[in-house]
Formats: sequence, structure tokens, C-alpha cells
Amino acid sequence: MTFSAAALPASILDALLGGVPSALFVLDTDGRVMYANALAASLVHRTPASVLGCNVAEEFGQLLSAEWDQACQTARAEDRTVEYEVHNVTLAGWFRLFLTPVQGTLVVHIKDTTELNRMTQLQTLSAALARCATPDEVIEVTLSQAVSTVGAYLGAVFEVDPDGEHLQLIGNVGYPDALRATARSVSLSDNFPPCESVRTGRPVFVLGDALDQRYVGRAEIRSARTRSLASLPLLVEERAFGVLVLSFKTEQAFGPPAQAFLGAFALQCAQALERAQNQALIETSRERLAFLASASELLASSLDIHETLERLGQLAARHIADWAIVILPDDTGQLQLVTAAHRDPGNLPLLNAFMDEYPLDMNTQQGAVQVYLTGQSSLTETVPASVIDAVKDEEKRRMVRELKLESLITVPLTIRGRVIGVLSLASSNPLRRYTQADLELAEELARRAANTIENAQLFQAAHDGEARLAGIIGTVTDAVITCDEAGRIVLFNASAERMFGLDAADALGTSLEPFLEQTAGHRAFAVRADRTKFPVEETTSEVVVRGQRLCTVVLRDVTERVEAERTLLESEARFKATFDQAAVGIAHVSLDGRWLEVNQRLCDIVGYAREELLTLSFPEMTYEDDLEESQAHAGQLLAGMIPTYSMQKRYYRRGGGLVWVKVTVSLGTGQTGETPYFIRVVEDITEIKQAEVALQAAHEDLERRVEARTGDLQRLSGELQIQVQELELRNVESRVLSEMSELLQACFTFREIDQVVAQHASQLFQGLPGKLYAYGASRNGLEELVSWNGTSSSTFLFGPEECWGLRRGRLFASSAGGLSCQHHHATGATLCVPMLAQGETVGLLYLEGTEQVFTRRQEQLAQTVAETVALAMINLRLRETLRQQSIRDPLTGLFNRRYLEETFERELRRAERQGEGLGMIMLDVDRFKTFNDTHGHEAGDALLQALGGVLKKSVRTEDVACRYGGEEFALLLTGVTLQQASKRAEQVREAVAALRVMNQGKVLNGVSASLGVATFPQHGRDLAGLVRASDLALYRAKREGRNRVISADE
Repeated sequence: MTFSAAALPASILDALLGGVPSALFVLDTDGRVMYANALAASLVHRTPASVLGCNVAEEFGQLLSAEWDQACQTARAEDRTVEYEVHNVTLAGWFRLFLTPVQGTLVVHIKDTTELNRMTQLQTLSAALARCATPDEVIEVTLSQAVSTVGAYLGAVFEVDPDGEHLQLIGNVGYPDALRATARSVSLSDNFPPCESVRTGRPVFVLGDALDQRYVGRAEIRSARTRSLASLPLLVEERAFGVLVLSFKTEQAFGPPAQAFLGAFALQCAQALERAQNQALIETSRERLAFLASASELLASSLDIHETLERLGQLAARHIADWAIVILPDDTGQLQLVTAAHRDPGNLPLLNAFMDEYPLDMNTQQGAVQVYLTGQSSLTETVPASVIDAVKDEEKRRMVRELKLESLITVPLTIRGRVIGVLSLASSNPLRRYTQADLELAEELARRAANTIENAQLFQAAHDGEARLAGIIGTVTDAVITCDEAGRIVLFNASAERMFGLDAADALGTSLEPFLEQTAGHRAFAVRADRTKFPVEETTSEVVVRGQRLCTVVLRDVTERVEAERTLLESEARFKATFDQAAVGIAHVSLDGRWLEVNQRLCDIVGYAREELLTLSFPEMTYEDDLEESQAHAGQLLAGMIPTYSMQKRYYRRGGGLVWVKVTVSLGTGQTGETPYFIRVVEDITEIKQAEVALQAAHEDLERRVEARTGDLQRLSGELQIQVQELELRNVESRVLSEMSELLQACFTFREIDQVVAQHASQLFQGLPGKLYAYGASRNGLEELVSWNGTSSSTFLFGPEECWGLRRGRLFASSAGGLSCQHHHATGATLCVPMLAQGETVGLLYLEGTEQVFTRRQEQLAQTVAETVALAMINLRLRETLRQQSIRDPLTGLFNRRYLEETFERELRRAERQGEGLGMIMLDVDRFKTFNDTHGHEAGDALLQALGGVLKKSVRTEDVACRYGGEEFALLLTGVTLQQASKRAEQVREAVAALRVMNQGKVLNGVSASLGVATFPQHGRDLAGLVRASDLALYRAKREGRNRVISADE
């Protein structure tokens, strides 16, 4: 069949559609390509010309899916756009296809949604990992997500074992038994991708035959179907503690975006796995610490050795063993069963009968005897059946089987390197195998039990001997402090000396209270001799000795455990950062439509600040025509009919207007028992919608005019392209101007205005050097404030007469070789724009171009920038003026009472933090009414102004002098004592007495003042209290003859 190209010239389509930011095919009725832009051709690794005439379904089937034929039929039959999404394994990406029938052709618009899908998958992974409570759950979620979202057919997680020399397989999906057995343990020195990733801390991506060529001899630990492999190190603080390995049946491209996605995937898994492992360790540590605390409390509750041993066995049998026995040597050195315990006391006769029939042989050098003689613990994770079968004595073999010993731990009871007995624990549960952690727990229990056993033995041997009792307590690893009935310390053991950094001799006879602090929540704190605090576990008991009641406090330093808990909280905080750093809008929405949490990207899309957005609901923001469909989808999601849904809809933007978005919604369940909520991923697709509308209009217009007006179409195409470019440029300029205006309104200083202008002017006038000038204080010259885009020829400082723009009061543009200003030496075009606001010229915006002249658009833009900056500078100056007016007394120039009240609260908090004082001086002019009546109000105002000058000179920079009201003044002095404040008051009084007031050419003498002084905290802890105290002192000064200083203590 010979293909004949359509009448539509490819050059016309290329001019119109080449700028579309995604792949575009135009197909005829037979499915052959009439047109393809450059992005579409690149998808199939062709040129646009070579694609023409190709049948898409036959030659490019790898781009399509099983839905292609049906989608084409639906689009043509129903004359509407049909869209669907496809995951292309070959291209390692996701694509959304839009099929639109137009005048007998089919326009296929292919949008690359790989990045959005990857972000959604990472968000889904993050939510799934957040619900994981154990490392096994994290591994299971990681591998299931890797297979379902990344496209791997095999996945495995390896962990670096404690010796740091091997990788252990701790989880896998899809691995056959043979492969799983081979990869169970691998040496880190092997030439194998996971090992290389851990050694280097970097991911390894291998394709095809390179697997066997690069890793010679390692084919036995990978599947024969594997064509690509990704080995991703699990990093925490740049340390690889494991590796995630993914295998693919096809050769993957592994381009930079794919590698970044897999890296983010592995990072989330690493953080979640570390969090779960830390949580498991903390939980296990907490349980074991609780068990040891209970054991210590139980063991310390009695000094009867038989009662102690019985309690020890019962405690061990309840928590960590089915069997628990304690073996001690008798007087002859023969080991004897002293106590035994079992979860079921009915089993004890069997053990007693066994020990009676088969006592321990000290010559066997096995089992408990070997542990006793060597002092080395023994761990038998699994008691082999062959060992029991090898027992020759039939009756003994029968009894051993009835004892059901599945796993054994035997540890020595050791005191200061001396073995005093053996503690043996056994599990009868085949599923309960003892581990190294259990052995460490048993050894700690044995150490505490050994201490208790020795204490009991010493107690029995020494009876009540106080010296020996002190020696026993001295061996305890915890701090032990005993007080008598009067609260005086009578015992302070060696551990307490080390813990508090204080000799016992210094502690004895003192009170216990300085060593302990009030409990903060559920945490108790102790205080060392150097006054540093540390968290402790506290156990208190009382005992009556010789008729005297003694109180004993046992303290254990838990600093390391608290630090581990803090580390866990920091790990969880890092894990949450993904939500805030996403490149698409993400929100959590309640079932009734309220926004629960939103990220910054969503706020940018709809134009609301986060606080404003959280007060709204999504129905309020949804365009009316889209609301019904949104609510229907949400109902299906809640009913469990669909796992997720996506739709295109419109949101109202803040300030008016609509924004097109694509919303992908899933249901989040949160923690157990929490109310479900919607997880919304929002992508701004306004530009795509605008492009679709523009494309449709352009195509229809082209069909009507193609034969008669080909030339016109070419011209219109060029104009359209220019308009689009200008519109895009204006949109960018509008956005930058809007952002600059918002930032300028938020500026508090002129320096901030300079920085904002420099940042945004460099974007608005790209490649054009420029400067911002402002009038100096004398307004006879302009100074450079800031420059951008390199250096320009304009001077740093010049007079307004040197600039034509300032002389004319409006924009002045000079071209190369034409009339120009004196303040620059540019050879090209320049632009001087006076910055006018509210009838005042505040500065100049100067631009220097490389072209002959500036365009009209550039001039308008520069004018807008100048006006915006000028208004911001005027407003800032006005705000500062109003601020000074609000806190200053206009007559005296001193601060007013309002400023005093604001400042006092700040200075009060600073004084409390630094342990300093505050001084308050209240001053009142003596006989001011008489002075006013005698000399007139004008003279009175002159006196108050002169007095204001005296007070300004009498205070430091950090002090506050204010007019409190009428002829009464207040001075707030920081960091002073009462004596210093009184001395300062006396200096002020002398300065007032020496004051000479000039009025109408006359010198008015006889001015004096009375002053009252009070200080914080002696006379008041707030402003009202200090003012009241200093006022009372002032009134006493008045009553005692005026012209004097009285303090509140007098």
C-alpha cells in the first residue's frame, strides 16, 4: 500500500506545534503519522521527517498498551478526547495519552508523568512506612513497593552483620530457594554489587552482559532472567548499614531521574528501617531495664539468702525462662541445687528427683560445672536431639526428655572476679530460642543476683555490723544513700561518690535535698557537686535498725537511655521532612472537607498563605461545575470501591480567578484508632489546559484557511509565537513584580529594600547592569544604594543637576551617540527613571543597555519598578516617623509612658535571666504650679524642655528616661543596685538644681526636684509595684522638704 501525505504541509504544523512542551502526533484515519513534533520523534528515537507515514500501532507498539485500539475507537466514535495512563517499561517511565479527534484526524498528545508518578509513589511509600512499627514490617513494605511501583521482579534487603565483614539477607521477595540459600551470607570483600555499594556508599547500576563481565564468578547469586540490577546502599548519616537490591527482567536505562528516584526510594527505606530498629532496641531495652529494675527491687527487698534465691528463681521463670535454677557450692566445694523454679510448679518434683539421682560431677568439666570453674557463660541456642539420644543411661535420658530443655543459658554468679555459683535458665518452647541479647540479660541478672547473694551472706555473717554493711553497699554499682530520721546522710557509698563527684566525708551529715531535684513529668533528676543535672531512676525504701528508722535511696544514672530516646525523636523528624519538600502540592483533608495539613507548593498553586488555607475547606475552593464529580469520587473511595482516583478540576485562586489542577486522591488511615483522612496530591496543569485550547483553536483556523491563505498562516504563526513569548515574558515579569512588591511591603529597613530590589531587578532586566540611587540626608546629592548584573559606568555619587531625568522629573532614555547624562560614561543606551511617590522624588533607577535604544516595554517596566520602590521607601520612612511619634513626648523629646511599659517587660525578663537588678527613679519638679503661675506656661514648657535635656544626658544608652505625666518623670536603670540607683538619682537632683532656664531673655533660677528610688526585686516584681514604691518614696521626699532623694528602704 502506498501512503500519500496529507495536504497539510509539515512545515506549517511544525511552526505552530513545535513549541508545545510535550510529545504530539497527528494521525490520519489509517493510524499513520501526518505530523510529529521533535519531542514525539525523540520518544521513538527517530527524526520528525522519518516518522511521517509510519503506522503507530505497527511500528511503535512499545509506546502503547492494550488500551490503544479501544481508546482510538472511542475517541473517533464519540468525537471526544479520551485519556489514559501507561507505564512503559522500555522507557522506564509513565505517560498520559490524550486522543482528540479533529476534522477526521486524531491528535495524540503524550505527556510525560514520570516525575509526578514517582512523587506519588514516594508519598505512598512514606505513608506506608510511617505505619510500620517493626523492622520486619518496614522490610515487607519496602520490597512490596519496590516490586509493584519500580517494576522489579526480584528484591532483597541485606544488612551488615555486627562484625562488619558480611552481608546478611534479612528479607526478600521472589527469590527461589536456591538463590536465597546462596545469598544468605556474603562476604563484604566479594566482587558483588551489594558489597560494592556498602564499601563505597554509592549505588551500583548494571545492565545486561555487564553483570557477568564486571562481576566475574558471581552468576550463581543472581537469577538467570536478570537483565538489569540496581544496588542501593541504605545510608544513615553517610554510613551504609545495609543495601536494597532490585532485579529487572529488562534492560533499564537508569538515567539520572531514575537514579534520583531510586536513591530517594532507598533513603526513605533506610530512615524508616533505622527508626524501626531504634524503636525495637529502645522497647527491648525498656522491657529489660524494667525487668532488671524489678529484679533489683525484688532482690533488694530481703537479706534472707534462701528467700532471695527463691525470689530470683521465680522472677526468672516468670519473665525469661521456663526453668530457672541456682547452683551454689557447699562447704566441700561440691555444687548443689539450692533453688529451682518453673512456670508450672508441678514440674519441680521431676527436677529435684533428677538432681538427687544424678548429682553434678565436678570432674566432668561440662555444663554448669564448666561455667563455675571457668567463669565463662554458656549459650546453647538449640539443644540437639542427638546429644540427648547419646545419653547412655536410659532412665536419665527419659528424665532429660521430660524436662523439655530446648534452649539453655548458663552464667556464673560472679563477685569481683570470684565465682560464687551458677544461674541456669532453660526454655521449653521450641519457638523461643535464646540469643546473645538474652545471654547479656542473664549475665546482668546474674551480676545483680550475685551482689544480692553476697549481701545476704555478708549480712548473715556480720549480723548487724555497720562497717561490713557499708562494705556490702560499697560493691553495689548504683548510688546508695541512707538518711536517718532527721534527714541527715549516714551512708554514701562509692558509687554515689563517683556519680555525684563528691567524697563521702563531705556528704555525711548533710541533707539529701541538694542532690535531688523535683520530678519533671515522669523523669527524676539528680544534681552533681558541680551543679550539673542528670536523669536517674530512683528507688526508695525504709528499714528500722535498732529502733531507728532509716531511709535508703538507690539511684541509677540513665543518661545513655535518655539520649537514645532523643535520637529516635530526631530520626522521626527527618523522616517527616519529605512532606514539606515535595515538588507538587500535598494535603491531608478531613472526611468533611477541611484542610488538615498542606505543604508550601499547594499554597503557591492556590495563592493562599498556609494559615488562610487551613481555615477553608476543599468544597469552598472547588469550582461549582467540578464539585459533584469530586464528591462522587470521594464517596467511592470511602466505600472501598476504588483504591484511589485522579481527576482534572478547577480551584478558586485567592483574589479571584481559577487554576486548573490534576488531583490524585487516596485514603490515609493514620495510626490505629485514628479517623481516616484523604491524601491529595495536586499538580498545576493550567499551562497544559491553555496549550490545549490554543492548539485546538489554531488547528481549526488552519483547516479553514490552509488552501487559500498559506502565506497568511505563516505570518500569523510567527505573530502568534511572538505573542506567546511576550505573554510568557510578561507573566514572568508580573510574577516577579508581584513578589517584589510583597517583599517591599514587608521590609523593615532600607537595607532590606536594597536587597529586594537587587534580587528582583536582576531578574526583570536580565543582562542589563543597573543601580539604585537615593538622596542623602542633605538632599544635595544622590548615593548608590545597590547594583545588579555586574558593573555599570555610572558614578557612585552625583548631584541631581547631572541627570536629565531628575532635572525633568520624568523618565529619560538616551541612545548611543545621543544626548546623555553627566553621571555615567556609557557608550550604549541608558535609562534614568526618577523614583516619585506622593509628590516627592526619593531617588533614581538607572539602567545601562547594550542595544541602541530601550524598548517601550522595558521603559514601562522600569517606570513600574521605580514607582513601586519609591512608594515602599516613602511608606517605610512614614512608618518610622509614626513609630517615633507614638513613643516620644513631643515637648521634651523623651520617651513616653507607653514606651516605658513596653520596655519594662523586656528588661524585666532579661534581669530575671541574668540575675540582675532594675532601678526605678520617679522625679517631680518642686512647686511647678507656682513656677507656672509666676512665669507663665511658656516658661513652664521651657523648664520641661530643659529638664528633658538634663535627663537625656544623665542616663546611659541602655537606660530609659521618659515623661511619666505633667511635671513627673521616670528613669528606668538596668543592671543596678539600690545604692547605685540612689547615687544616680542624687546626680540628677544636683543637675536639676544647677539648671538655668532661659525665657524671653531672662534667666529663671530656683528650680529643684524631688526624687524617689525603688529597685527590682526588693521593692516590686512588676512595673506597677516599682512605680508605687518609688512614688511613695517621692512623696516622702516632698514631705521632708523637697529637693532631695529618698529610697524605698528609708
